[in-house]
Amino acid sequence: MFSFLMCLIGLSVNAQAAEFSSDGDYSQGSAYAEFNTLVAANTMHLNGEYRVLPWLAASGGLGFGKINMLIITGTQVGGRLQLHAMTGKNKGHFEFATGLGFYNYTFTEQITGTEESDSSFVITPNYFLGYRLQNPEGGFLFRVGLGSTIGLLPGISSSFGWSF
Repeated sequence: MFSFLMCLIGLSVNAQAAEFSSDGDYSQGSAYAEFNTLVAANTMHLNGEYRVLPWLAASGGLGFGKINMLIITGTQVGGRLQLHAMTGKNKGHFEFATGLGFYNYTFTEQITGTEESDSSFVITPNYFLGYRLQNPEGGFLFRVGLGSTIGLLPGISSSFGWSF
């Protein structure tokens, strides 16, 4: 519940900050969907982001993940907060993001025909390392690279959204 409230506050602050700040030579707010996959572990987040500086942004998001590794299956539900560092002043940026995720994990083990479930709240680090295509004046936003899926497992990450 705490993570859900923190993410709502983060998204609200991002949306209001982007609405009231229209000066500068770069778009200051973004909203995007992020998808991470590692075949057996997949996540999806809806993120709101605010550019603090042309090279630094903060984001918050809500997400869901699923893992299916034959005898172990599970889900994660929660949110995350991240800081994004970017290079370049044009449309293309190399990006590194790191932060914390606040998730409720539920795992089910299927051993010898019996099912045992376990649920727990976990704070876990997360990351993204890749390329961002975003016009400084706003518009379409695209990201591709490596990002965390369930826990710290690296997966292929792609994001689509809009900056304003």
